Formats: sequence, structure tokens, C-alpha cells
Amino acid sequence: MVTFLPSANIVLPLVIMFLVKQFNPLTRQIVSLQIVYTIVAIITFKLSIFLKKWIGAGNEFTILVMIMLVLINVFIILRNTAAIDKQKKLRIHLRFNVI
Repeated sequence: MVTFLPSANIVLPLVIMFLVKQFNPLTRQIVSLQIVYTIVAIITFKLSIFLKKWIGAGNEFTILVMIMLVLINVFIILRNTAAIDKQKKLRIHLRFNVI
């Protein structure tokens, strides 16, 4: 359900980070990745609306973009979860921290 609410992708990891009191680089990287992904997803969605009008596509185009954004987010979450479980580090990460 979190993948459908962009703000929850940021708030939920932050809440867990504060509740468990883990302020290590790994948790900060997870939250930073979700912040950047959410910003990129919002921009991509907005651009898809303008692109839809420009190329004359129907509402299916916007729905397809929304589904792709959700699937990309699910992939990032699952890929990083598996990497943390096996290697104790993120597979998909940023070279910087936002927080």
C-alpha cells in the first residue's frame, strides 16, 4: 500500500528509523533514496500528463506511467531488501545523502 502513496515512502522509513533509533548510514541512505525517487516520480508523472496531451494519447498513457512508477518503486524496495539481507548493504543506492 505504501507504494501508492508517495509521501508514505518517505514518512514510513523515517518513523521506523526514529522508533528503532537507528540513525546509521544505511537507514539514512534508504530514506534519501525514497526522497529522491518520490521527487523524480512526481516530476515524471507531471511530465507524462503534458506529454499525453502533446502526442495525443489517451488516459491509458497516464495509467501506464503510474503503473510503471509503482513497479519501479516495488523493484527498488525488493532489490534493496534482498541485498540488505544477504550483504548488509544496499544494491540500489545514491552517492550522496539527502538527510
